[in-house]
Amino acid sequence: MMVDKIGLSSSLPNLVRVDIEGCHRCKHLPLFEQLHSLQFLRLWNMDSVEYISDSSSGSGGEESLSYSLPFSSSSSSGGAATIRSEPTPRQTFFPSLKELHLSQLPNLKGWWRSEATATATLLDQQQQQQQHLKKLPSFPSLAKLTIGYCPNLASMPILQPCLEELRLRWGVSKELVEQLLTMTVSSTRTISTTTTETVASSSSSSSVLPLSNLKSLFLGEIEDLVTLPVECIGNLTSLERLSIEDCPNLTSLPDGMRQLTALQQLTIRLCPNILYDRCHKETGEDWPNIAHIPNVYISLW
Repeated sequence: MMVDKIGLSSSLPNLVRVDIEGCHRCKHLPLFEQLHSLQFLRLWNMDSVEYISDSSSGSGGEESLSYSLPFSSSSSSGGAATIRSEPTPRQTFFPSLKELHLSQLPNLKGWWRSEATATATLLDQQQQQQQHLKKLPSFPSLAKLTIGYCPNLASMPILQPCLEELRLRWGVSKELVEQLLTMTVSSTRTISTTTTETVASSSSSSSVLPLSNLKSLFLGEIEDLVTLPVECIGNLTSLERLSIEDCPNLTSLPDGMRQLTALQQLTIRLCPNILYDRCHKETGEDWPNIAHIPNVYISLW
């Protein structure tokens, strides 16, 4: 099924919710980012969708932004790539979207259709990825993000500190978990001052953590998750609820858990016995990392 790409901003200016389910033959989606009033978007059980948008990626918000994203473990370059985007007059990428649900999209590869060819070398793909990420916009209002069974999805558009709830479960790749949890955004502002004799300008940079206001994190049924990303877990300073369920290879909790001073509830279910033993009260090796949490629920069932 082919969904016509119409001028949604003019034909449906007040549409606030889109829920599409079970369209297995649908390959192309409308340009949902044109719906400036859209607050809720849910795409579920669509086997043929490979990209949310067939258009090229948009540009960023009002500030000049640089994005630090890790490459996957197969990358030969290692470390993180820092990408800078050019400022644009105003933010137009899903300006009102508050909830986004992506589930059972087995062939979803990314938000925008990549220009990389199937025969390109790994280095070529990395270089193309860097060029592609230069224009990544971000969700300015997104408060809740849910992703489930999107095994080929390795990255998402940039998140902002307005995100309060993140749910990743069932067939989500470790690469996507790492990209979302370790993402950082550095903003650069240029400040100009004028006097009667001189005009001076200066720039200042600051680091913005997209998940700094995250209150609830759920990780479930992620088979290749061995540990929580050490470089980011301590930055979730507003986190109040952390739930980990049915992650068969998760065997330890990092020391960074001690920095989660706002965490009120930790729930771990259906994880390996070794994690259960390491988190055992008073005697477990990881107990010092979670002893400060008021409510800890750990169960093998």
